[in-house]
Order: sequence, then C-alpha cells, then structure tokens
Amino acid sequence: MAAHDAAAARARRGRVRGRARLRRLLDPRLAGDLRVGHAADARPDLGDLDPGTEAPTLSLICEISDPITREGYSRDPRQVAKRAEEYLRRTGIADICFVGPECEFFVFDEVSYELGPNAAHYSVDSSEGFWNSGKPGLGYTSRPKEGYFPTAPHDSLHDLRTAMVLTLERLGIPCEFHHHEVASGGQCEIDLRFQSLTRMADQVMTYKYVVKTLARAHGKSVTFMPKPIFGDNGSGMHCHQSLWKEGTPLMADKSGYAGLSQLARAYVGGLLTHAPALLALCAPTTNSYRRLVPGYEAPVNLVYSQRNRPTSRRSRGRSPRRSTPSRQTTSSCSAAASSPRT
Repeated sequence: MAAHDAAAARARRGRVRGRARLRRLLDPRLAGDLRVGHAADARPDLGDLDPGTEAPTLSLICEISDPITREGYSRDPRQVAKRAEEYLRRTGIADICFVGPECEFFVFDEVSYELGPNAAHYSVDSSEGFWNSGKPGLGYTSRPKEGYFPTAPHDSLHDLRTAMVLTLERLGIPCEFHHHEVASGGQCEIDLRFQSLTRMADQVMTYKYVVKTLARAHGKSVTFMPKPIFGDNGSGMHCHQSLWKEGTPLMADKSGYAGLSQLARAYVGGLLTHAPALLALCAPTTNSYRRLVPGYEAPVNLVYSQRNRPTSRRSRGRSPRRSTPSRQTTSSCSAAASSPRT
C-alpha cells in the first residue's frame, strides 16, 4: 500500500511538472519556435493545454506549409481567412470584420447507425425527446418546437452547458450566454463573443472540440449536423458580421432600412449574389438541405429582412448592455459549415 501511495504521489508531481513545462511552451514569445512532428510542415500559432486529456497535453492550431518550398499552403482554410482579412485592409473599405457565430448542437444519450450490404439504419435518443413521453420515466419531455429557454427540470443540460462555458473561458474564449434551443431532444446553443475572422474560426474549432469532449465525459454524444430529427427545428449557425474602420462601425445608419448603411446593404447584396457559390461551404452536406423546410425558422428565402426569420440575411441591432457591434448583418447557414465533420 505504501509503495502504491508513493507511486501515485510521484505521478501527481510528474503531472504538475508537465503542466508547468507546457505553460512555459505556451509563452507567445516561444510559440514561433515550436514545430509539430519531424518536419516543419505545420506552423503552430495558438496552443493551450488540452482540456480532454488526463495527462498534460499540448493542443495546437496550426497553418499548413508546403514541405518543399516552406511557403504557406494556398488551400489551407486558415491561410485563406488571413488573406481575406489582408485583402479587406488593402481595399481601404474597412480594417476589420467582426464575426460572431451562434453554434447550435444536439446532445444525445444514445446514437447508433449501420450501413450494411443488406440493411441500413440510424437512431438517436434523448431523455428530453417528446417521443419518450409514453415510456417509463420522469415525464419531463418537451414537445416539438417548445424547447426554447425551458426552466429546470425540463432543461436537463444546464449544468453540462455551464461546464462547457467555463472550460471555453479558461481557454481564453469568452462566451456571452448559453441556453436550451427550440427543438426537443436536447438542442442547445452557446454563443461566443465576436472576434476577428481568423481568430473566431480558431475559436469555433476549439469550441466544437470542447463541447464534444465534455459531452463524452458526461456519457453523452454531441452532433452539429443540421437536421438530425424529423419534424422539429434543426441546428443552424447564424453568423453576425460587421465591418469597422479605426474603431468606427460602418454598417449603422439610422436613416437606412433596418438601420443599415449603404455599405451594409451592398455587403448583404454581395452575400446574396454569391449565395450559390457559398453554399458549397455553408451547406456542404445533403443533410444541410433537409433543414430548409418552411415553418422551422430555417433560411428558406434568398432575401434580406429586418425581422423575418425565414430569410437568409437579417439586420439585427444589439442592446447597449451587450458588448457586440451596434449594427450587424446576420447570415444563416448550417451548423456543419464550420467543419467537414459534424
């Protein structure tokens, strides 16, 4: 027993020393010297202690380099985002574009699927699902489209979402709020505070990793797929967008429609014009289009509006107490758009 206790104490001391070494490595002055693997094919830019591992583990967000020329890989999504930000600055129109996504997801208790030579099936289940109201249980289920902001005990996922938010904020990702979403069956949303384009893209990838990892630790499974349940609201990813220059918002004009400036309306027009091409990124799977059904708050109309939810673009003002841009346009897309894997 004494030998076992001594070994456990040594292991704890090792983990503490490991965390200390990793924190030193995360010093931004040293980050540029880090390399992943045996070659410098990936350039670490952001890193932190992985929240999903027992042993101290460094988790990095990298840019991909050509292994021969060492130049940045032109098709690397992070490189594309940084080039887009640089292009915006060169135009002189604005010096920053803020993006604030609202990533929705489902938390399931059970998931099964099979694709065989003679059969195929999938099944998801949640104790909150309305389809479980006739089974032995506690009876706290939500009817279809009645899951928005329920109080406990109908919202059984509050503590799990809180754990996710606290973990994200420990990783330097500020969150504004979390809540249960419209659909029955465990639909949730955690909103992130707006950031610049590349920074927010990094944060969304970390967000999805943290949400899935913590759900797994609690014996649950998370999916960001757009329409996992028939006959109820699907998951979207509203992206609040605004242009600023030298600290001044460029999209607000009280005399314009919905409080939008001419620049904002031109911005929206560009999104609508290029919507067919953008769908390759914003709605990359067939499941994305199963969400586009009238009556479920999905963007079924390629128009913009001040308050009409079925539009693909909306203008939204913000309360002064919220630390988000005063006027912005909101684009609707499928939740799966932030990653090819849901």
